[in-house]
Parts: sequence; C-alpha cells; structure tokens
Amino acid sequence: MIERLNTQSLSKKLQYVVDYYQRQPQAFAMHSAEKLGELIDVSESTIIRFAQELGFKGFKDFQQAVQEEIFENEKSLSSFTYGKPTVEQSRNLVHDTMWRDQEHINLIRNQLPASIVASFVNQLEHANQIYVAGTRTSASLAHWFTFGLNLVTGKAQLYDQQHSDFISIVTDMKPNTVLVVFSFHRYAKSTLHLAQEAKKQGMHVLAVTDSEVAPISQYADVLIPIQLPVRSTLDAAPVTFSFLNGVLTDLSLKQGETFQERTQKFESVQLNDFFYK
Repeated sequence: MIERLNTQSLSKKLQYVVDYYQRQPQAFAMHSAEKLGELIDVSESTIIRFAQELGFKGFKDFQQAVQEEIFENEKSLSSFTYGKPTVEQSRNLVHDTMWRDQEHINLIRNQLPASIVASFVNQLEHANQIYVAGTRTSASLAHWFTFGLNLVTGKAQLYDQQHSDFISIVTDMKPNTVLVVFSFHRYAKSTLHLAQEAKKQGMHVLAVTDSEVAPISQYADVLIPIQLPVRSTLDAAPVTFSFLNGVLTDLSLKQGETFQERTQKFESVQLNDFFYK
C-alpha cells in the first residue's frame, strides 16, 4: 500500500507518519486518527491527509483496508509451517520444534517488561473474584489457567460464553473483580464484546494476545503481548503456557501459608473412584 507514495515529495510530518506505518501498521488498523496523531506527535488532520495521499476518501476507508490486509487476509494457521524445517532437512522434527519453542520462550521473556508482568500478577493476587475467558484456539489456555488459579487462589471461574450468564455475573460482582481474557488471531468477536462489557461494568481486564495493537488492546488494563516473528496461534500456545506457569508460580509463593493450606486440603481429599493413587 505504501508503495503508492512518493515519500520524497511529502512534508516532514507526513514522512513521520509513513515511517510509523512501516514499523507499526497494526496501529493504523486499531486506533482512531486522533489517537494516532498523539502516538506519532502530529495532528489528526495530518493522519487524514496521509490516508488521502494513499488515494482514500478519508481515514475510515483507509483503516478498513488496513484491517482487511492485516487481520483478515493473514492466516495464522498457514503461518504455522513457515520457517520450520522440512522432513528432508531434519532428522527429528519433534526435537527441532521443541528447540524452536524454547527460543520463542526466551524471546518473549526478554521482550516482556518486568513492570507489566508484575502488574498482571498483582491484579490477580489482590482480586476478590477472577473470571477467565477464551474461545476457539484460546479455550485450552483459559481452561488450564482457570484450573491453576483455583488451585492457588480458589477465586477463579471459567467464563463459558455459551452457558455463562453475564448479567448474573455483573449482578453478583464483588469489588475488585478481574477478567482474564485470551484473544489470539483471528480474534473472536464474542471475546472482544465480553471484554468491552466487562470494562464498562468496572472489571479489571487482563488480556493475553499476540500483538500490542491486537483488537483486545483497547479494552485491556494490562496487556501481555506474546508477539512472535510469525503470527501462528499454534506456535504461540507453548510460549503462553510457559508464561502462565510463571504467573502461577509467582502467585503461589506470594500466597504463602494460604497456598500451603489449600494444597494440604486438596491432597487430603480421598476420591478413590476418580484417582488411581
């Protein structure tokens, strides 16, 4: 899209916009012209003029084209095989894939600011009530994290978007209620609507996604971007599980005696019909 422009003939402010677009095209898919102006330190009219320079009537038409290019046309499932060795190139694809997962975990560990991770853990530690939501590829993340949070805190509940009643949840909502939401490409609209309504009702929204400018970002109080070189939801899963495991470890240590008491009660329950040992 940007190749339509003769950047040399543009004003300096428009060149700033071009540079930002080349580095962060997702931002133009998500933010208003006013917000982009604030981010780039130019006026809203400069953002609109940028869209018009590209041949669009206005910013909305331009934004729709960017959204289609980034969020609709990009296939995260197709990206799963990108960059991976073929059967001919690798003697042990499973082993090589595990090494790749480890590299991705190290990448995200270095990318995530410690202050953001601490804020994520802090919100969960002090929450009176925690709901966890995720659908499609995010469902397994939501189920596993709910189970882990309940072991550690006893305050988590899985939000099933087919069976849970949001109105009842809002009616019975305690102060300092937290919604943890998982939203990965292709970004299910039901999850976005849930986060939007939760935000309106005063819940703290913690979002785990695959980009700093993913659709869920506009509703998140704390955003954890698991941003890999290639957008692949399947590749993001092991990295996300590793992050969540770290969060649960941190929480369990901070819970101290409370967690130890919960562990002892959990292990003391004898259900011979359910467990082998």
